[in-house]
Amino acid sequence: METTKSGKRIWAGSLIGKIALTERSCSSPLVAACTYQRSKQIPDHQRIDVLRLLLQEADLDFTASDSQAWKMILVLLERSRPSFGFTQTDEPAIWLLDILQEEIRRHFQPANAFWLLLFCCESRYAMETLVRIRPDVVHAISEEPDGFTLFHTKIAEGFPEEVIPSFLIAARHGAELHRTGSTRSYGAPAAPAPPGRDTPTSLAMRRSWTFILWREVLLNLDCDMAAFVAAELEHPQQPLVERGWTFETLTALFGDGIAIVPYKLPPTLCWQCQREVHRVYDLDEEWWEEFLAEVRSGGSLQRSRSGSSSSWRTGSSDAPFYDAVETHSPTNPVDKPETGVPSPPIFLCWKCNLMRSIRKEDGVKDEQPDHVQKYVP
Repeated sequence: METTKSGKRIWAGSLIGKIALTERSCSSPLVAACTYQRSKQIPDHQRIDVLRLLLQEADLDFTASDSQAWKMILVLLERSRPSFGFTQTDEPAIWLLDILQEEIRRHFQPANAFWLLLFCCESRYAMETLVRIRPDVVHAISEEPDGFTLFHTKIAEGFPEEVIPSFLIAARHGAELHRTGSTRSYGAPAAPAPPGRDTPTSLAMRRSWTFILWREVLLNLDCDMAAFVAAELEHPQQPLVERGWTFETLTALFGDGIAIVPYKLPPTLCWQCQREVHRVYDLDEEWWEEFLAEVRSGGSLQRSRSGSSSSWRTGSSDAPFYDAVETHSPTNPVDKPETGVPSPPIFLCWKCNLMRSIRKEDGVKDEQPDHVQKYVP
């Protein structure tokens, strides 16, 4: 029997080495076993077998939010996300949540709640498992006391469609649809200027694409739109009230009297690593802003077209049909070199910005242009 156990340990150790050969940050075998790498793909059943063996002899501590036990869970959930690009399956992550559900429920750490929610939201099954263990996790926010919710965060990140099932799960378990959150990220102003401040609805309305998907979520929730709009505008300090929206105009926007073909903006990429950089607060979608201004003014809208150009005008005929591709430029105009106006800034993701700061502190010359914009996250 002891020989069998010894053999399993040797096998597990060799597999952990294969998993984390270049993962220098791994501080425990369990964390190493949860690590994914593009160059070293481990079959799911082998990863689960290794974790099962290690868990049998592990003395896990869930009483501290930064313990190796919590790190193990968060690393596996994070690396299992499809957007991470390491794997297309979440079977090990769901298995780990399920087998440790009593420990997670008993020693739940609020400091980790938002990250659990964020890392599970790309998988309907992972989200269902997490919410079954701790239903109150849906109320988690990124920062106390008024940070972003899960809704805010994924909307600000372009609203990937794969999170819609998780949005529905969260909402049906009581996640607040009208919460106002603040951020310094996503292109929001730096201090001392006021931070970006939005409800999920007002944030979604910053882009045509995210608005359409958010409206789809509300329709799937069978929301009474009149009641939803009234709740959104209930407090005078709500962002949409401050921007001049009324019950009548917001109801018109969310109604079915206007058909909108949204435009999905091309991603803004990091100058150095090509990681996507989300700039919802300082890059506008011009045609959409003009359209919202017309709706907010309270007039009925109709589009007239002349050749390849389009213009807005008020009217009283049939419901208008708006197609972003056929109307105004969907992004801020790019200044051409011959105009003599400086080119738009280029951006760094959070990781490259951090590395740039470290190089600067070490006195290493940075070859990046001076007008590179910092970005968090």
